[in-house]
Amino acid sequence: MSKQLKLTLALALAAAITLPVLAQDTNTNVNANTNVNGNVNAPVVKPFKARPVFFNKAILKTIDGQTLTVTVKDKIYTVNVTDKTKLLRKYGAKSNLGEFAVGNSLQIYGKRTAETVVQASLIRNSSIEKKHGTFLGTIESLDSSAQKFVLKPVSRAKVTVTVLADTKIMYKSKAQTFADLVVGSKLAVSGMWDKSNNTVTEVTKIVVIGLLKTAPVKPAPVSSGAQTGPVTINMTASGFSPAEVKVVKGVVVTFTNQDSNPHWPASAVHPTHTLYPGFDALKGLNQGESWSFTFNNVGTWAYHDHLNPGVRGKVTVVESATTTGN
Repeated sequence: MSKQLKLTLALALAAAITLPVLAQDTNTNVNANTNVNGNVNAPVVKPFKARPVFFNKAILKTIDGQTLTVTVKDKIYTVNVTDKTKLLRKYGAKSNLGEFAVGNSLQIYGKRTAETVVQASLIRNSSIEKKHGTFLGTIESLDSSAQKFVLKPVSRAKVTVTVLADTKIMYKSKAQTFADLVVGSKLAVSGMWDKSNNTVTEVTKIVVIGLLKTAPVKPAPVSSGAQTGPVTINMTASGFSPAEVKVVKGVVVTFTNQDSNPHWPASAVHPTHTLYPGFDALKGLNQGESWSFTFNNVGTWAYHDHLNPGVRGKVTVVESATTTGN
């Protein structure tokens, strides 16, 4: 047998052996990814692993028994409360679900048992400041049917105060009722402050500082009797005429000499004229001469004739033409 024939037979034998092996490998790979029915295997789903969780600013949306619904960064969670869950106010005092209200801001510590379900171990209500906070302010509006009023505190935002049947309302150590309160009354209110909802509940005491329903009506203004226009005082041999006048602040008073002897109007006291600085003619006025002075200072100002100190007068200056009646 020639060498060429032997080489041809060897190559043919090698090809016959190799082809079946390759076909068998392909079938093995397909079978590894299929089950006995020929279906592709489903992916394996791992069970949810419970893990600790903390929400700093969870906004309370609903309360259903001991189940709360809150939102955290626009995501909704269900929070389960048990008898072992510790409930606190902002500064650590004990609380209960009865104090919670929709809109409160909560800090929640617990365990996430599902993607959006939390088993709470501690909830701190940051909106409830304290049990017996005191608020000093003025009543802005009243709702007698609901026994509520809006209080405008000195430095905080307005709060709605709910008065209970057993709330003590006192004024000068005397018991009062809700009906005695009026808009404008100044009060000190003690109760539970819900900061997020601006409410004060569980009110224990209200102390009225001023303005009750029985307060006297402010008297109407009456005329002060003061002159509002220019005033002339004549100087004669008998003295000043008129000797006393009452004027409104800013009125000009003119002194005119109608005597043959000179006269010198000036403020008390003689001879310094210091009671009302500037109120001084600085010279004697001859017959027919005049001197004017504008009274801008409220008060009663005595004056005299510097050349004859025994001749005296008085100018009373008031703020306006009306005054409060008694």
